[in-house]
Amino acid sequence: MIKDFEAFKAELSLSKEEICRELYQENTDKIRIKKETTATRNLARIIDSTLRLANSKGFHAMTLRDLCADSGLSMGGLYAYIRNKDDLIHLIQSHGFKLTRRTLLQYIADIHDPVEKLSQAIRAHVFLSELIRPWFFFSYMEAKRLPPV
Repeated sequence: MIKDFEAFKAELSLSKEEICRELYQENTDKIRIKKETTATRNLARIIDSTLRLANSKGFHAMTLRDLCADSGLSMGGLYAYIRNKDDLIHLIQSHGFKLTRRTLLQYIADIHDPVEKLSQAIRAHVFLSELIRPWFFFSYMEAKRLPPV
């Protein structure tokens, strides 16, 4: 049961390092860096730079050269993590989706009353959207570029 935002934030413990470590572990087949601490640190730089650049100029207008300049990685260094922008957006979006789904399911798992379950799911989603606001903003802004169904 979610009491308030501060309790939610403390309980969820979403450190950037923790998120990037999980992201690295989920993508070891694509990421060519084998040292987890280095990979985790650089993934954080890549994601922070991507979200910053996408916010200022848009993801589709951003180039991998822009990303290298902003993150401080070389092109070769960047290619050890992603092959192209499609890999980058997949990396960011898939992890955000998994994190959101896992969090929502965690907070409604033991609730049987449908009204209370919906209430807790909404509260968890609103609180999570505050905690990972850059990712939600990125997702919202890039939704207009999704192909028609």
